[in-house]
Amino acid sequence: MTQPQWWALNNIVRAKHGLTKEEIRALDVPYGMDTQVMVHAADALVHRGWLGVGADGRLPLTEQGHEGLATAKEHMDRVRAELLGDIREEDYATAVSVLQHVIDNLA
Repeated sequence: MTQPQWWALNNIVRAKHGLTKEEIRALDVPYGMDTQVMVHAADALVHRGWLGVGADGRLPLTEQGHEGLATAKEHMDRVRAELLGDIREEDYATAVSVLQHVIDNLA
């Protein structure tokens, strides 16, 4: 799973009934990424069977998508715990904030 696919999935899940491609394009995309990248990520998730396509153009999570997202979250939690180890949450937040500022300066 790519990072844009992860972001797309999490936004779609929060929307309860899925998002349309227009709504995906309107998302506040991190790291100055082109919003079309998120649409391509959603298309890949449809192809993978994780998102369905409703008659109204909404892309809801399928059962396979719910299972895949749960597995991905478990994996992400394990990786995050391994990577961050004993780093305090406030130190991590500071590092992320500084790196985001650097990215914003480059965008």
